[in-house]
Parts: sequence; structure tokens; C-alpha cells
Amino acid sequence: MFLLLIYFMSFFSYSNEELKIEINNSFIYGTLENEENGHLVIFVSGSGPTDRNGNSAILEGENNSLKYLAEELSIKGFSTFRYDKRMIGKSTNFPPEDSTIFYDFVTDLSKIIDFFEDNYEFQKISIIGHSEGSLIGALASYENNIYKFISLCGMVESLDTTIIKQLKPKAPAMMPSIRKYLDQLNEGIKIDDVHPLLLSIFRPSVQPYLIDILKYKPDEVYSNVISKTLFIGGGNDIQVTGLDISKFAEKIGAKYIIFEEMNHILKKTPKDYMSQIGSYSNPDLPLYDGLVDVISNFLNE
Repeated sequence: MFLLLIYFMSFFSYSNEELKIEINNSFIYGTLENEENGHLVIFVSGSGPTDRNGNSAILEGENNSLKYLAEELSIKGFSTFRYDKRMIGKSTNFPPEDSTIFYDFVTDLSKIIDFFEDNYEFQKISIIGHSEGSLIGALASYENNIYKFISLCGMVESLDTTIIKQLKPKAPAMMPSIRKYLDQLNEGIKIDDVHPLLLSIFRPSVQPYLIDILKYKPDEVYSNVISKTLFIGGGNDIQVTGLDISKFAEKIGAKYIIFEEMNHILKKTPKDYMSQIGSYSNPDLPLYDGLVDVISNFLNE
């Protein structure tokens, strides 16, 4: 029995390797797991200081959503690579925020894909983009030979619409200023005098990034993806609603699935905001039941 247990565990074991990929004299750091499998799945994390594991530097604690998902898919036989985007986690030696635009992240992902194509023998490369990482992944999928693409709680509306939706209930008095700023950025014009309460969103150093990302409209971006695509959303997602994702997927004729009690970080939680706050910093919550199987089945189709 003991020898059988050892055999069983070794059969399902997988390697874990820290990689650094050179990009413009800097390095992107990431974790490659189960590199012996011929199907590589690359994870792209969401906006802000969100690292390869799905954890944000502005929150205490860890939720490890992307870490758990990558590990579960590795156990199911896929190779996975998740990485710290430029200026995040270990990937710090890049130009500062005021010299960074949204498309830089797409270029980085394309170079990561090139790295694996040049140095490994993967027969298939797929992408899973989470939140804003979905838009990055979709653009890279269009420009590269990507097998399958999964949008995981991904942006399905332009950034200005998303910002207004998220802030209107919390800061209704600031909406005139917010709309004015977004209109100005949409025209490619920087904002000289930002209200102090809105500096975290519209600070001068991030405005080049905002001007660039506003050029990319999700309906155009996702419609151009040639790879077979799956949209996944959560019914209790307070950042990108499952209803918005289902409507969007139907609009462009894409396959989708909504997990009714799943939130933005792929965990089962109540719907209200206050009940969800703790989940973003709780590593003990498992991934939503059924999520891994749906992704695995789609990648294997």
C-alpha cells in the first residue's frame, strides 16, 4: 500500500521552475510548472499591482487565485506559466509608470510567447487572461499563434464605462469630474489639474497608460481573436458582472459560462461588497467548485 501511494504521488508530481525572460534589457520573472507537457497555458494577471499569483500589493494578505488555478491545471497535465508583469512583483527593472503605456504589456506577452517558442517544444500555447489581463491576452492572441483563449472575469466594456460603473455608487458627487476627465483622456489630452480625491485613478504618471488603453474597445478586440475562445464570469463578481459578460459573449457569438456564486477572484462568496472584502486577502478559500474542470475540458476539446 505504501509503495502504491508513493507511485501515485510521483505519477501526479510536476516540476516548478522560476524563469526570468529578458525584455529590453530588463527581466520578466515567472513560474513555469510541469514543463514536460506539450500544451502550455500562460496566465495574464489583472490591473494594478497584481502579481503572478493574483495578489495585490495594495491589500494585506493573499488570495492566491491564479496560483491555485495554475497549480490545479498543472496537476491535470497542462504546463502553466504565470508571471509578474513589468513594474510588479519581481519584475521591477523597467521604465517608470509615466513612461509606460497599456500596449507595453501586450508587447511583453508577445515576447514571452516568442521565448517559449524559441526555447521549448510546446505543441500548443493557450492564454488565460484575468480581469484587465483578458484584454492584454486577447490582443496577444490575435497577434500570435495561440491555440485557445480564455477570458476569466475579463473586461468586456471600455475602461471609461467600467470606471463610471464602479465609481458611480461610491462617489456620485465626483461623477461630473470623472466624466470630464475620461472625455479628455479619450481625446488623448492629459489632465493638468486633478481633484485630490481622484489622484489615485487619474494621477499624472498613469495618464499615458489610460490614454492608450482607452483606444482599445473590447467588442473590436475580442471579435478579432481567431483562437477558440471561452468567456467565464461570476454571478457575484462586483467588478465585472456575470450579466455583462454573458450579454457581451452573446453579442459577439462566443461561448461562455457564468458561475452564479463566484466572485472576481474566483472564490465562492456572498454578493454584497462588505461580505467579499475578506476574500481578497484569504488564501484559505478554495477556488470555485467546477471552475478547474470547465477550463480543463475546454482546453482539451
